[in-house]
Amino acid sequence: MKQRDIVYTGDTLKTSSLAMSRMPMKNNQRERHRERANARTTGKGKGKDDGFTTEQRRERDAKELQEKTAKNAAQAAAG
Repeated sequence: MKQRDIVYTGDTLKTSSLAMSRMPMKNNQRERHRERANARTTGKGKGKDDGFTTEQRRERDAKELQEKTAKNAAQAAAG
């Protein structure tokens, strides 16, 4: 917690302008930032909700990679 400079002026205690500059503008700044961050990431995933298990996903990716390398090899042989 930040230490605030307290200035006694007559009947009342007031915080100095230096202390006010150290205080955050809004007390809920962290909460608002979390809400905004959650709003940005909601609905954005890495596509892992495709209904496949990990093993099925690996097999699918391996098959796609084999097809891609075969296609690239065919293009390299042709050109």
